Amino acid sequence: MGITKGGYGNKLASLLIALLTGSPFGITPFSMSPQTDKTTYKSKITIKFGQTDMAGICYFNNATSLFHDQYEEFVQSCLCPKKQWFDNPEWIFPIRRIETDYLKPMLVFEEYEITIRPIDVGGTSFTLETLFEKAGALHCKVTSRHVCVDKKTFKPRALPEEIAKTLAP
Repeated sequence: MGITKGGYGNKLASLLIALLTGSPFGITPFSMSPQTDKTTYKSKITIKFGQTDMAGICYFNNATSLFHDQYEEFVQSCLCPKKQWFDNPEWIFPIRRIETDYLKPMLVFEEYEITIRPIDVGGTSFTLETLFEKAGALHCKVTSRHVCVDKKTFKPRALPEEIAKTLAP
């Protein structure tokens, strides 16, 4: 029993190869854009079938999950190793507020460019803007506010100096 030419066999084989190699389904490796500053993170994602409703449109809750996956990569790429960020003994950065604007549908199996950049940095917090774009058109924007909190007291504390310097414009 083999894969036949044409029909579902080739489509299934193509899907299997794409899934095994990581392309075109899923997140592609990130790259820092040479035209932007050190804290602008860029990547590409492809909307998977399991992230959509029956019409093939990305389910609204999944934009937040897609953002968080990319946020982890932003931290690794722009701020510090993920382990240091998420397992730090002194501080944590809970998301205090998240807002999502859906401007155009994000469709199954379509690739979108992701850009994450800080838009505001305060003494104890920072705000990120995450854009999901295709061919220059904005489909979704996620704005997230992250607060630095003392891990023992859960009270706001000053941003670590190195992180504040990195995020500052």
